[in-house]
Amino acid sequence: MIDLAALKLVIWDLDETFWKGTLSEGPVSPIPGRLALLENLSEHGVMNSVCSKNDERLALEKMEELGAARWIVFPSIDWTSKGTRIGMIVKRMGLRAENCLFIDDNALNLAEAASSVPGLQVSSPASLPEIQAWLDRVPGEDKALTRLSHYRVLEKRKRAEEAAADNETFLATAGVKVSLDEDCVPYKERILELIHRTNQLNFTKWRCSEEELDALLEDTDARCGSVRVSDRFGDYGISGFYAVKEGRLQHFLFSCRVLGLGVEQYVFASLGYPALTVQGPVASQVHDGPAPVWINQPENDLPRACGTGSAKVVFKGNCELKQMSWYLDTSAVKEEFAYVNDRGQNIEYAIHSVNYLSFPFYGQQEREFILQECLFADAGMFGSDMYSPDVALILLSTLPEANLGVYRHKQSGIKIAFGEGRFPLTDPQNWDGYIRGEIFTSGNAFTRDWLERFSAEWESLGPLTPEEVVSNARMLLQRIAPRAKVCYILGSEMPYLGNTQPNYEGRHLVHAEINRRLRLLADQESRIALIDVNDYLRDQKDFTDNINHFQRRVYYEMARKANAIIADCTGSPLRGKSRYYLWSRTLIDRLQQSGLCQLFKRR
Repeated sequence: MIDLAALKLVIWDLDETFWKGTLSEGPVSPIPGRLALLENLSEHGVMNSVCSKNDERLALEKMEELGAARWIVFPSIDWTSKGTRIGMIVKRMGLRAENCLFIDDNALNLAEAASSVPGLQVSSPASLPEIQAWLDRVPGEDKALTRLSHYRVLEKRKRAEEAAADNETFLATAGVKVSLDEDCVPYKERILELIHRTNQLNFTKWRCSEEELDALLEDTDARCGSVRVSDRFGDYGISGFYAVKEGRLQHFLFSCRVLGLGVEQYVFASLGYPALTVQGPVASQVHDGPAPVWINQPENDLPRACGTGSAKVVFKGNCELKQMSWYLDTSAVKEEFAYVNDRGQNIEYAIHSVNYLSFPFYGQQEREFILQECLFADAGMFGSDMYSPDVALILLSTLPEANLGVYRHKQSGIKIAFGEGRFPLTDPQNWDGYIRGEIFTSGNAFTRDWLERFSAEWESLGPLTPEEVVSNARMLLQRIAPRAKVCYILGSEMPYLGNTQPNYEGRHLVHAEINRRLRLLADQESRIALIDVNDYLRDQKDFTDNINHFQRRVYYEMARKANAIIADCTGSPLRGKSRYYLWSRTLIDRLQQSGLCQLFKRR
């Protein structure tokens, strides 16, 4: 029997629960009434999340297509066990398991979830008519979807918090603002709701009636106040309430949405540490120490990560970003370039979107699995500054998107991008080429035994389609700091006529389609900027040895464009090198190519 009155969150399975069919096996179709139920729950202040075994990108795209994505917060979609992930959803949302319901058509999944998350309510889709009947009986209290919008803010904050190096770094840059308002009458309904709904940060747990609250607010001997909270991710609205009478707190409570921000300690210190008798368990304690220093800190005093004059800039790419950095003082920039490890392996694939959207978020178990399964993997590829809360701009290359192949582990669903996409590691016809080094190996010594094992456990998905590139770009915007921008470097649409590499055949056409879709995205999304190499290419002389490598002049012009974007995002450009430097380096290149330098050396 579901405790509907306690319900704050419904976590949905997808296949054969939210829609009809199995997404990984073919088309799925909406089940009548499901979408309306999401909306109805949201209007009653009950949130909706998803825990599904599926391909994340495909599932999110299908939810978007069906109109369901707007109602979902904190989705968890991958191929790992559901119990642990459901526990993480509940924890990240700051809820108690008793207030959450998991719906799945698979009885084993329900049993696993109930065992992993004690107190969690579970049910098959058979209970949905009961839920709908309850919603029909009880009027919706949140038609404006205020609670949903606040959980959206919390979702952004949690992403940034989890990506931060540590909790202190996150809080120092979170920009938490707390205001106390002792005119409580305008917010009486919200205060009454907090009194009856909050548990984890309700220190007094006096569930007073509306009449008792009215009397308390009118009592001239009582000091009452509402607490509004916001941070750089958004506004959480009225998130707390206190009532002090005769030096003792009668009410002291806060929404779970502000758990971890130190709001309760700030308010306790602001009130002068009144007497407090804590009733029952609470998720945080207050003490007679000072208020948290990160709350109500002036914007100008927020710490910055590097000396660009503002926030952090990240360069993540391969040779084109390295070449551009020659013409800029990047000492204050976080550089995440391809590298060669101590085993001689070229770790260039960490700059591919499939990898940088997943690697930094994997736990120790997934990381060890990848290192064990993938000969070409390296322990240093999992870290990234892209998701730090103080990032202002990320410069990314699109060239790996057009080149690398994507592989999916058949059992776990884990994906990884590596190697030349036209020559899959899983195709036996390519094995001799990889073993002999005729196909680019990134410095790895492949053997037939390893290739056979890899092919048995992994499947090739080929290179990303242009649609998938844009989908990953949208996903990145959701995961980075809310104010951070992304600048993509577009590939050449001019063919390189001297190409001799089979993997690069027709590459200019692939670039053109990716570029077209990213230009459309940039028109729609203000957080996307572009550096288009095609603006600087004149003729074949601008190439060096392949379609991705250019003469110094091209990189110099691209660096100038990048610096203008950096200045716009951070308030200050990087120091740049002059055209004289470009001219001198170009002259040296030409002398070396002509052989004159060697002639002078012999003399």
